[in-house]
Amino acid sequence: SPSGNVHGMPLAACLGRGPEVLTGGGASVLPENVALIGIRNLDHREKKIVRSSGVHAYTMSDLDRRGMGSIMEEILAATSGRIHLSLDLDGIDPVVAPGVGTPVRGGLSYREAHLLCEMVSESKRLLSLDVVELNPILDVRNSSAEIATSGSPRSPCLSRKASVTPSTRYQGPTSSIRSIACSSKAESQALHVPPRSASAAWDAQMRSPPS
Repeated sequence: SPSGNVHGMPLAACLGRGPEVLTGGGASVLPENVALIGIRNLDHREKKIVRSSGVHAYTMSDLDRRGMGSIMEEILAATSGRIHLSLDLDGIDPVVAPGVGTPVRGGLSYREAHLLCEMVSESKRLLSLDVVELNPILDVRNSSAEIATSGSPRSPCLSRKASVTPSTRYQGPTSSIRSIACSSKAESQALHVPPRSASAAWDAQMRSPPS
């Protein structure tokens, strides 16, 4: 992307896109096994890459129109095998999680994030989980940290006794448009909640044929 920030490239690298030093010469996860949930405000080149990548991509506008439950049912039905869930806290609205890397209005509500995690947990397919983009300097009364903390009564990821089982067969590199850890393509699916704000115009552009 124009920013040139390598930390924003891991999912692309896992999909085999980018310099060989990052990709290892090929994809470590299949695009049909990746779902991006709550996509918002990507740059022009990122939009083209996502549109042509073959991943399951759902914008905030999709969530507004269809609801998290319907989208998660579709994702779980379209994929198989174990799941790695990567939750960017700045994918959640800053009213709920203010202490994040890029706090921008229009993100997931607490209930939407909770339902996403709850449905992954109830699928019994959760293999591993990471929660990223916590910035304690910007946090308010530790509210964002409480959401992220495992075992916290307020944690949408680990409430209701959701379990995380570490993989002993991990082969893939760390990956995602923001940050996500992918197991080998035969081992798991990858669900990712990226940060930033929604755009109806971007939705329309995503659905239009590439120029």
